[in-house]
Amino acid sequence: MIKDVMSVCIYVDDFSKAFDFYAHVLGLEKSQDAGENACFFRLNDNPMAIYLEGGHEKKTQDPKATGLAFMMVVEDAKGAYQSLKEEAVHFVHDAPQDMGEGNYWFRFYDPAGNILEIVSAA
Repeated sequence: MIKDVMSVCIYVDDFSKAFDFYAHVLGLEKSQDAGENACFFRLNDNPMAIYLEGGHEKKTQDPKATGLAFMMVVEDAKGAYQSLKEEAVHFVHDAPQDMGEGNYWFRFYDPAGNILEIVSAA
């Protein structure tokens, strides 16, 4: 029934603050605007991989509660963790979690409190 995922949609309270985080802290490339308070970010050959929309009510996230997150792949999770730490990003974990065989993973919050994940593989 489902062939592919077109976009991961991220809803935030403060679009400007979130845009700065996704574009400058995470280094995503904006591909197009989607109105005054929204845009798409490109990943690889998908110009609509991530949709960001502002103007929503902020809610508290509990990392132990049910929810939905998406996992981004990086070459070096430890290096990504350190870079995000220097940007004062709030983490769920105190350090990247060793998943064995050279694989590392961690979770962190965006400015709106959404939980994101990063993983690297050896």
